Amino acid sequence: MKILNLIRHAEAENHFYGENDFSRELTLSGVSDIVFLDEYLIQYNFKNHKILCSAAKRAKETCYKLRNSLNPDSSVVVTNDLYLATFKNLLKNISYELQN
Repeated sequence: MKILNLIRHAEAENHFYGENDFSRELTLSGVSDIVFLDEYLIQYNFKNHKILCSAAKRAKETCYKLRNSLNPDSSVVVTNDLYLATFKNLLKNISYELQN
């Protein structure tokens, strides 16, 4: 059985006009939330993760802070295709990765 977990990035810095949205980092509160989520997910002992992650800085930070709940068999695919992706693009990326 395959399980699909959708995890949005943790709380990120506010975006101000003229700043690069793609490069926003996590807030201290966001980091704290991800540590809590990581500890929670450990109990499920998911095997063979295939993680699709946006190339946005806040998404990568979120993903890599879940390191304790991941296992050595996990693979991480970082892609620009998920940044500001439409629902249709999300489904397309998930379908493609399920076939590979």
